[in-house]
Amino acid sequence: AVGAPAPTVIRIDMRANAAAMISGQLSRRYDQLELIIGLPLIAALKTDELAAILAHEFGHFSQRSGMWYQFIIRSVNQWLSQHVEEREPIDRVIQEWARERAVYWLLFAYAARLLILGTRQLLALFMWFGEWVSSYVMRQMELDADIAGARLSGHQCYVATSRKMMVLQLAQAEAEREMTESWEEDVLVDDLAGYIALRAGNMGQFVEPLVEKMIEGEKLKELATHPVMRERIAKVMDSGDQARFTLSVPSIELMHGYRRITRLISLE
Repeated sequence: AVGAPAPTVIRIDMRANAAAMISGQLSRRYDQLELIIGLPLIAALKTDELAAILAHEFGHFSQRSGMWYQFIIRSVNQWLSQHVEEREPIDRVIQEWARERAVYWLLFAYAARLLILGTRQLLALFMWFGEWVSSYVMRQMELDADIAGARLSGHQCYVATSRKMMVLQLAQAEAEREMTESWEEDVLVDDLAGYIALRAGNMGQFVEPLVEKMIEGEKLKELATHPVMRERIAKVMDSGDQARFTLSVPSIELMHGYRRITRLISLE
């Protein structure tokens, strides 16, 4: 339905979220397409809601050029960051020059320091510009991936699921706080994903005003990689896409070995 390639690797973790990414070597294009699925999504969402989230991530896989561009930008920025922030062998050489008593060595050392400082400032500017362009492109990719999700699940289901995801992430933060306290009392849960889903279900209607306040008050941060939720919801609603996938049963029923997997990850 999305027209995306299959992921090379599928990973499962305990975050109330999902992610799509590319990894590998610059010389091997699309070397690794990775899909990460949080177990709390399987524990808390219905199949149509989970399909909406996965369609969003597969929408990223269909953005091949954009994902490859982001991969290159991240690699270049890592190189720039290394040369901007870390000391180079030339720094030690200039430091040795500065220790010389001869005036011309001192002048040469200070001139070299100024030149290197200017070069690093220029590299820092290039790095910031690359991050700005990257963040803008990533926000557009998120909006396009939202539409991919809405085309499968329908615009109403997608928007409702987006709000439910916010509740799940609030529940995860609360569950992690409680787990920190219970750890000190030697009490642990063996199904953290299920516990997060339970907390989300219990707090759902009570936090709806908070979720709406968060959506209305959210402001776009500098170099943000995601648009504000208000903009995302508006674009999905404007699409008016109708659902193609309508099966709505607990996602947990479709995952073989859920109890064993969630126990292993919970104990990690």
